[in-house]
Formats: sequence, C-alpha cells, structure tokens
Amino acid sequence: MRTGDRLSMTSYLQQHWLGLQPLKQTIVLNTILPLMFYLLLQRFLIEPLVESREALRLPLLLVMALAYILTIIIAAVSVNRKSRILDSVSYGAGYHVMACNSILFMAACFALFRLVDINTHGIKTHTTIKQAFSAITLSADPLNNGRHYLSGELTPSSPRLFQAYLDNHPHITELELNSTGGNIFAARAIANTIVERGINTHVEQQCYSACTLIFASGKHRSAGTNACFGFHGYAYQSANPALYGEIEDHQKKDAAFFTKMGIDQTFIDRMFDTQPPKLWQPSLETLTHASVIHTVR
Repeated sequence: MRTGDRLSMTSYLQQHWLGLQPLKQTIVLNTILPLMFYLLLQRFLIEPLVESREALRLPLLLVMALAYILTIIIAAVSVNRKSRILDSVSYGAGYHVMACNSILFMAACFALFRLVDINTHGIKTHTTIKQAFSAITLSADPLNNGRHYLSGELTPSSPRLFQAYLDNHPHITELELNSTGGNIFAARAIANTIVERGINTHVEQQCYSACTLIFASGKHRSAGTNACFGFHGYAYQSANPALYGEIEDHQKKDAAFFTKMGIDQTFIDRMFDTQPPKLWQPSLETLTHASVIHTVR
C-alpha cells in the first residue's frame, strides 16, 4: 500500500468518526458491510478452526468480540455526531438517526448471539446466554480435605478451570456435583480427567444434562436421598450444524463412555429419547438398578 493510499484511508476513517459522511454510507458501507464480513469470517473460517483446535477458542473469541465492539462503538459515535450536524440544517433529521441507532442495537444483539455460538461450540444441552459466559465454581469442604464441590454451568473454559483447580488440590478423592449441565465438550474433558485421577463423584442436589457425563466418570458414584438427575437427547443451536457433525454421532460417543463406565445398556438406550428442553428424570431406584449410582446415602 502506498503512502497516499494510507493517508486516504486514514482521512476516510477520520471523516467516519467525526460524522462527516452521509448517514446511509455510515450505516450501510461502514457498519453493516463490516459486520456481514465478520459474520461470514466467523461462520466459514473461525468456527471450523475452533472445532479442530480448542486452544484457539478463547483468543479468537476475544478478537471477534473486539472487532464487533469497535465497529459498533465507532458507528454509534459517528451516527450521533452526524445527528448534531443534521439537526442544525434540517428539522426532523433525528428520526433518521433514531432508526440508525435501532439498527446498530439490533446488529449488536445479533453479534452477541453469534459470539455465544462460538463459545458454546454449537451444541445445546441446557445453556442460556447468561450461563454460557458464566464459570463453574470449585470449592473445598473445610471439614474434609478429600471432598470438593463443583457447581454451575459447564462452559468451554470449565476444563481449564478444573485442571487449574486440580493442580492446586492434587489430593481430591470425591467431587460433589451441582449443575444443570451445559457444554458437552467441556463435560467430556472433565470426565476424562476424573477417570484418569480415579476420583469419586457424588450428587446431593441436582445433576442434569451434560453434568451426568461427569457424574458417570466417577470411580465410585453416590447420591443423596433427595438428589435429582436429568437426561435428554442433544440438539443444535448453531446456524450451521454441519460444522459439528451429526447429533447421533455425539450421542453414540457418549453412550460408549457410559457403557465403559459399567452402566446398563437398557438404560443407555433410553437415555437420549427425551428431546430438550424436556428432561427424563429417572428415580434413584432406577439409577441404582442400572448402575448409574452405586450407593444412595
């Protein structure tokens, strides 16, 4: 790029920032088109990339969030600066500015949904938008050094948080779960770690959806007399399910894990029959008979 080209682009962006360009150009050319480019980039490049390289998920998520935020903020500033210019020369121009701000708001909301889709890996188990960005909570039992607690929604960051917690608490013997589920990929990673460490699992309150995969990974699995468990089939929330493979393949993979952990095949065959958001909540007696739970205490 030549020096003149750089100066021309700088001048163009400066005019955009100061609200000196036509309102339609500010919205269509400088805002909508860049956002459409980000969305296409996310769908056809970033989503397949994070599917194959999990370590890139967080940095790419932050880069995309920064791109969306900067574009929206710059557009909002330029639109409202343009409004002051228009108001000084044309009565009623504020309605056009209000319409443009409404477009910006809707674009920001849509961008948020797309970022959530990167974050949740396209598989919906029982995750809301608010929960998708929340983190699990890990804590120790002050009266028992071996017993620890995991609660909250499972997100892509959960395996990293869990591993860091294990590094600081290497002598965990039992993990008590209290979760409505979340990201199935995160659940798998945590479950594999629990199997490797030979940790026991326990549920005193609730364990739904992807949480049941973690519970099933326990060397010895126990539950309180009021514990509730919930199972259902998987469903996509992604606009492009082909990026993530067939739902049946994911269910078969997890069914094989349940089989490996000694759970009755008849129970496994029934496990994915209920479609979300509904849950199949078998009794503790059924769970014990199927060897999902070893003991009720």
